[in-house]
Amino acid sequence: MKTRLFLLMCLINMTAFAMPSDDFLNCKLKNKVATTQSNYILNKVPQSSASELYLIKNKSTTPIIIDHASKRDGASAGWSSYLDPGHWSAISVSETRFNLKCMVVHEGKGEAGNCTDLITICQPKHVKASKKIGNYWLTENKTWDDFLIVLQEKEVIPGEAKPLAENM
Repeated sequence: MKTRLFLLMCLINMTAFAMPSDDFLNCKLKNKVATTQSNYILNKVPQSSASELYLIKNKSTTPIIIDHASKRDGASAGWSSYLDPGHWSAISVSETRFNLKCMVVHEGKGEAGNCTDLITICQPKHVKASKKIGNYWLTENKTWDDFLIVLQEKEVIPGEAKPLAENM
């Protein structure tokens, strides 16, 4: 009987760690994120803080490249970021209407892709507000566990985040 109870408690504990935490992530960002054609627009309206943190997951089965689509030539130099399937990146954005485009990596080349089909964009609910102004990658192309470690080491999120289900 004690063995069964122990196994049941282990199973319940493992299930809790596999579930997405609604207390940690907010992926319904209607007031902050918009879409145009096949791109995402971050900070669709001016934000109250100096910058907003966005967590991006490649939900597709192929590698992708995320880039900052800009109207000015050369303005997006150095912005492209490679993202493996199921991996996460974090970006801090202070610019209003920051445009992200997505490309599918096929035979070593980037082909235009629809961001809404390729990535999920979320925000942590409890994040330390950054007073640093600018648009920059905090971390790129990490598994969820490694992603959390980097953000916790940078003191961007508290140390209480839990592993996330792979099906998100």
